[in-house]
Amino acid sequence: MKRLLSLAIAVCIIIGIATVAPISVGAVETQKVTTGATSGDYKYKLLYDGTAEITDYTGIGKDITIPSQIAGYAVTTIGSSAFEDCTSLTSITIPNSVTRIGYKAFYYCTSLTSITIPDSVTTIGNSAFDDTAWYHSQPDGLVYAGKVAYKYKGECPSEVIISDGTKGIGEYAFSYCTRLTSITIPDSVTTIGAAAFYYCTSLTSITIPDSVTTIGYYSFYNCTSLTNITIPDSVTTIGESVFYYCTRLTNITIPDSVTSIGGDAFYGTEWYNNQPDGLVYAGKVVYKYKGGCPSEVIIKDGTKGIAPNAFYNCTSLKNITIPDSVTTIGDKTFRGCTSLTNITIPDGVASIGEYAFYNCTSLTSIIIPD
Repeated sequence: MKRLLSLAIAVCIIIGIATVAPISVGAVETQKVTTGATSGDYKYKLLYDGTAEITDYTGIGKDITIPSQIAGYAVTTIGSSAFEDCTSLTSITIPNSVTRIGYKAFYYCTSLTSITIPDSVTTIGNSAFDDTAWYHSQPDGLVYAGKVAYKYKGECPSEVIISDGTKGIGEYAFSYCTRLTSITIPDSVTTIGAAAFYYCTSLTSITIPDSVTTIGYYSFYNCTSLTNITIPDSVTTIGESVFYYCTRLTNITIPDSVTSIGGDAFYGTEWYNNQPDGLVYAGKVVYKYKGGCPSEVIIKDGTKGIAPNAFYNCTSLKNITIPDSVTTIGDKTFRGCTSLTNITIPDGVASIGEYAFYNCTSLTSIIIPD
């Protein structure tokens, strides 16, 4: 009877846990992402912030106005490939609720000639409007989609001035513009998309205005002529591999506002190569432990974040002291630290990345705050 009772209680607990939504972790509430939901001609999912992303259009309309709400949720994102191959589509109007248009969102909509994009959109994914009649009708030069510098069409010049009032630079907007040596970005820009200047091998310097809050991953990947960069105080996050293999980059100014730096952000730069062995700090973030790890590491007070892979495969590391000032621990930060036996996460930490302690085979004690 005791075993049966224990089993019944266990089942009740599991059912109770499974039916709780949303999930609450301390003071942080996360909302389930729903996939496969349908409303009319649209498939959508709910994002963690409680807004909706359109994932697919199943209709056959020619002149479409996308709704600003689906099932009572604000539509903020047009997802990757959501309208791809809608070859009968001729006109699209995007509502003011939308801030992001994903990768290949309208790719190969060959009959699409009219596109209305609101000022609210600041991010446009790579190839979102490629192979549309609208894009083919654009003259060579910098093509704007709403308030976003979408893509440079044709052969890039050595100098580009982005128009005042522009709010974003699209993903891969200037990728492989190997002749580009300088670019002027107005104070109105808030977002620099992923890989925006990918392989701009002649770009020697760039001024990022204070208005910019987001710099996407791979933004300046392999810009081998870039020698110095100043990140403005408005930026809090630097994406993965942003300055990857910028081999001549020697001077990097990172403000205290930055709390998160993506993995390999400065890989192959002269700046990193010139750092002495030990803990390498990029602003207020621990970027990486360079050289052979000791058995004990003390991160200095005032540090705000620990970057992904910072202690990756530090097999001799047994103890680490993390100050209360740290708010973010990145993906795979301590992955493969096979000698790490215990960890105390300070009260300031709000986010721990994926695989942060993966394969820490000796880790027996973990203290995580509320």
